Amino acid sequence: RGERHERGYSFSDRAQHFPPEIEATFRAAAEAWAFFERQPPGHRRMAIHWVTSPKLDATRQKRLAELIALSAAGLRLGHDDKYR
Repeated sequence: RGERHERGYSFSDRAQHFPPEIEATFRAAAEAWAFFERQPPGHRRMAIHWVTSPKLDATRQKRLAELIALSAAGLRLGHDDKYR
């Protein structure tokens, strides 16, 4: 196998946890954090990647605020009322 195959899959490089400063902000919203923690691992990984992947800090903060608001309302990222 070539070098390309030895690096593994692209998704294996994704963050598995929030960086400490982002997690601290999220944990401050206790109800939202509790809801997020109850979600399946796949949903948590997808949400972590969605929040942490932008290059600009402003975009990361905007996405974190959106995730916190959705979690506080008991909604999962990517779902709206028509799926409930």
